[in-house]
Amino acid sequence: MFDAFNITGLITPKEPELFKPRRKDCNSLSSYGDPSLNTNIVPETQFTFANFKYKSRYNRDDALVYLNLSSYLFFKQAFNAFPVSSCVKLRFFEKELKIIIDQSPIHSFTVTMKKELFETYKIASDDIMLSVSSRGIIHAMNNIKQVDAFMRLYYFHEGSDVVIDVYGSGMFTTHIPTFSNRDFMLVGNIQSDKIFDMTCKPKLLSLILSETDSKVKAIAFQLSSECFEVIFSTHELTKLYNIPYESSFIKKVTFLETIKFQYPLEPLLKIRKALSLGDSLNFSILENGLLNILIIIENNDGPMSCFELFVVPLV
Repeated sequence: MFDAFNITGLITPKEPELFKPRRKDCNSLSSYGDPSLNTNIVPETQFTFANFKYKSRYNRDDALVYLNLSSYLFFKQAFNAFPVSSCVKLRFFEKELKIIIDQSPIHSFTVTMKKELFETYKIASDDIMLSVSSRGIIHAMNNIKQVDAFMRLYYFHEGSDVVIDVYGSGMFTTHIPTFSNRDFMLVGNIQSDKIFDMTCKPKLLSLILSETDSKVKAIAFQLSSECFEVIFSTHELTKLYNIPYESSFIKKVTFLETIKFQYPLEPLLKIRKALSLGDSLNFSILENGLLNILIIIENNDGPMSCFELFVVPLV
């Protein structure tokens, strides 16, 4: 689609970025959301990508955040593993990028990516937070189809758009609007000591979640020194699964006391795609009842990224 635009002009230190998106005409919303009428709309923002050139007053060297993705395939997989949400919140640290995928008063779901995943990872400070359209980012990455394509991300100042350039797939630029960027609260920030900790294969939790149906609203974990029990309850019946610690799925267990906690099932269903990407899973319960699930993705250099879910127990 973008090959026909014949867009030229890479961003260089002396050359500002090109191409500003056009807002869709609000008086002609009959095509909104209809891919047969406009296949290049970002539904969340009503922005279209087009070869509409303009000159920005910002240069690459002035950016507070500048990322060049060398591992865009994982980045793309990671974003496609996110549950559909209106926006994601990004927090840039010196050695890693942490993204809140989804959060509520009872759960938070994040992904952390080490800076080594990026060919270029430059930030001006450790206090940069963004809140941007997740669909806008996914839309851009879905246009990365060629092996030699690469993607750059820039952010210039608080309140400015996030600029994403994709080269090798027709070369286009999109500006994704940012929103309030101080709302970065995590359920996991109220941590306490662990009373149960287990390292296992992600497939174990995938198999457990595959046993649920639409009638199941909660999941309970009953943990003793002998086994790991999972309980699903509905008005009609109760299912109990007894998993011995010597199971081939379980690698390590640290157990302090017999406990039983019940959690809402919905947050766990949101991580099923992330489970398919994981190499290892850490399952723990804290003294305050918080459930913490850490899905670790590795490469030859060891852990490079992880998805993390915190869930507050039901009373």
